[in-house]
Amino acid sequence: MRCCALISREISSCRRFADKKRNGYAGMLLDWLTEHARQQGCQAVHLDTGYARHAAHRVYLGKGVELSSHHMAKPIV
Repeated sequence: MRCCALISREISSCRRFADKKRNGYAGMLLDWLTEHARQQGCQAVHLDTGYARHAAHRVYLGKGVELSSHHMAKPIV
């Protein structure tokens, strides 16, 4: 049996300025991130995103990111 270390790096809350919308920056960032992960020996890139961020989802899907799960939460009030 071979064990390997799990290395996790996270970018949290990546947002864009409204006036920079639709310039392709998100796609370029995702391309760079994917290539960087490949060079580091990573086997996957995982993204968490809000369910209503449809424009972001179009970018992710267009770049080959697959919808693999739903994250659900229940606030305790």
